[in-house]
Amino acid sequence: MQLYINDILVELNKSIPFPLTFQISDIRDLSARKGSSSKTITLPGTRINSNIMSTVYALTTADSTSGSVIANFDPSIKAKARYYQDGILQFEGIIQLKECIKKNGSWSFNMVMFAEQIDIVGLLKNYKIKELGWSEYNHNLTALNQTNSWTGVIQKDGVNYNNYSGTDWLGEGYYYGLIDYGMDRLTPTTFETDNIPPQIFLKSIVDKMFEKIGVTYDSEFFDSQLFKKLLMAYEGGVLPNIDDATAALQSIEMDQKNNADGFILSELLIGTSFSPGVFSFTGATINNSNYSSDSGTNVDPSSQIQSNEPLLFVAQQEGDYTLSYSGTHDVNADFVFVGAASNDGEVYCKFQAKSKLYVNNQPTAETVIWYNELSSATLTNSFSASFDTSFDINLAASDTVAMVIEFTKYGATVTDSTATYAQMSWDVTATTCELDIDYAIQQIQPGNNLNIKSFLPDMDCFTFFKGLVTMFNLYVKPDTDNPYNLNINPLNDFYNGSANALNWTELLDESKDIKVTPTVNFSAKEYQFGFADDKDYWNARYEEDVTRQYGSKSVVSGSQFATKVTKMILPFSNKLLGEIPTTNLVVPRNFQVKTDESGVSEITQKKGKPFIVQIKNGNVGTLQSGDWTHINELDVATVKTEYPYVGHLDDIDTPTFDLQFDVPSYVFYNVPAGVSYTTNNLWLYHEKFIKELIDRNGKMLSCSLRLNSNHINSLDFGDLINIDGVVYRLQKIAEYNSNDDNSTKSELIRLIEGEGIQTYTIPDVPVDPYVPPSIGNRRVTENNQRRVTTDDETRIVE
Repeated sequence: MQLYINDILVELNKSIPFPLTFQISDIRDLSARKGSSSKTITLPGTRINSNIMSTVYALTTADSTSGSVIANFDPSIKAKARYYQDGILQFEGIIQLKECIKKNGSWSFNMVMFAEQIDIVGLLKNYKIKELGWSEYNHNLTALNQTNSWTGVIQKDGVNYNNYSGTDWLGEGYYYGLIDYGMDRLTPTTFETDNIPPQIFLKSIVDKMFEKIGVTYDSEFFDSQLFKKLLMAYEGGVLPNIDDATAALQSIEMDQKNNADGFILSELLIGTSFSPGVFSFTGATINNSNYSSDSGTNVDPSSQIQSNEPLLFVAQQEGDYTLSYSGTHDVNADFVFVGAASNDGEVYCKFQAKSKLYVNNQPTAETVIWYNELSSATLTNSFSASFDTSFDINLAASDTVAMVIEFTKYGATVTDSTATYAQMSWDVTATTCELDIDYAIQQIQPGNNLNIKSFLPDMDCFTFFKGLVTMFNLYVKPDTDNPYNLNINPLNDFYNGSANALNWTELLDESKDIKVTPTVNFSAKEYQFGFADDKDYWNARYEEDVTRQYGSKSVVSGSQFATKVTKMILPFSNKLLGEIPTTNLVVPRNFQVKTDESGVSEITQKKGKPFIVQIKNGNVGTLQSGDWTHINELDVATVKTEYPYVGHLDDIDTPTFDLQFDVPSYVFYNVPAGVSYTTNNLWLYHEKFIKELIDRNGKMLSCSLRLNSNHINSLDFGDLINIDGVVYRLQKIAEYNSNDDNSTKSELIRLIEGEGIQTYTIPDVPVDPYVPPSIGNRRVTENNQRRVTTDDETRIVE
């Protein structure tokens, strides 16, 4: 067996077990997605191993060794690890040094290996969706740009861009679908350009989100037409109205100021020698420099700069801002020897600078602004690093903003075989550096420029991505060769077909205990699938009648022992489709209705939760039949017979997919004759896995399997397993040890196929007691309107 750490072969004690555990998820917790790992591995304190770890365990110079194989092993940095058995790769990931132990004069090193996984949670939480950089999609609010979006032509960087390939959507940028936000309109069928806010394609959000954190992905699902037709809709409420003058008044400009010594950073380091003539300047040193502004050149019309050294900005107005930092850093790195025969030497060092944004003293975003690797034969070195970076941020009034420039030096060494002492000094000077904080123009005025990010929710990227994972039961798997490339697909599609199941019947060790556990023992009493609660008029009205949320689903296990309720609630709300009265337009409707004591009702716009809709099924440019009038920015009306339908259904006339977990009890529009409501919905992404838990025939098999290095090398949890003609999903291989011939404990879940899907007929449509929006933005209640609720009671709507 061989173990490589950072591509260096270390020495192992073959009498010490090397247990590895491989697992995909835990049936006891459906939300868990777990990776593979090892138990603690003990490396003996051989000369090679001690050389590798010497900078970690050395307490005195007597502890240090010479001839170090890996200079400056840093326990704070993830080290690459590969483990082989008989030349066959068994495990590849990262390794962490837990502790160094000295016993009877000899050192040993306890380490643990993990499948390398990036901190998706931490990285995505740093950014909000609207902070991902959307300026390339800003455009003038014109009827032409709206209608072009319906045929897949959008504005990108100020020019027309085809958001389609052939007849398929690319899922980029924006779309103008018709949604009723309760705005005051001239007639029920009339929509002016500023009555139609844009929606943003989810595919664009996903792409920008992962690009922001330096991650790539492979996903047939994200590349499918189903996903590329999904849109994040504007959440409603009064539209923003921040013009040029207001934006300029709330913006600032600042030049960066060096300290009294003329630097923003200076540091002196003493070298440490672990081998003759080779001097190292510690592992990685991080220096934080607070941004300081030159008060004499500041442009601050609203006095929002509370402190210059260091900078502290306090926002007066709520809204979207762009922080831009640009300029040049001049870097000097000088080395000095004592006792050297000459003034030359071999110098190596890496430098990096990050700009880090703090909002209300909390780290909010960061980005690398420059990097340089120095390899030189001279002791005096300098270079210049130019940069231009920006952050989009959303601030509330009184939020504070500060910026730190983090400089990192690592891997610094200088070599001269005749030297007895070495030191390093380095400094950074800000040259023509400036920081601007610009308040974004945010208005929806016909003919004027539209800031697209104003129509995105104030939601962080992790919440958004976790919502997609829950919605479509996605499985996120780091690529074997590159953990910064993720494979993302629904769990339904993760597994290969049962016809291709691996036959492991002969691997079953029947001399060991075989345990069968009913999976219902692990199940919750109830599984609830639903949406973020949002009490607009239509959601509240439906929930009052049916006593459950529109589109939600509840599944009861039937176990008399289970007590837990597991909730799978999306961070997105759900908007009911309804036919605008006196029209043939079926659209999502999002507003409130307030009724006074005299019985007069008035529509009010409502800012709700973000919600997702889909474009009408069909090729790019497919619209829904419906009569309406589109008024452009010059007040010129165009009568149309088709409209850009969006909604939770992909089609009103012939629905094939629904962004719901269950079929609604009724809908607020007339279902065409002969049309069956689709049961192809979000529940299909969860059904088989829930049934495997709650079905009385569901079983977890715990057994021992005679696995060898070839099985482990080719292990793919996407392969189903056949044992004695029964097909299973492999869940876990526990403490596999390639050093012995013993069988390995494993857990498998018996495969249970989901039941066939049935068609469903929607009950009669209830009567809508409200007339459509009119001039004055009012609706008058009609007397004595009756409708039947699901409990067969007749309710009078007054």
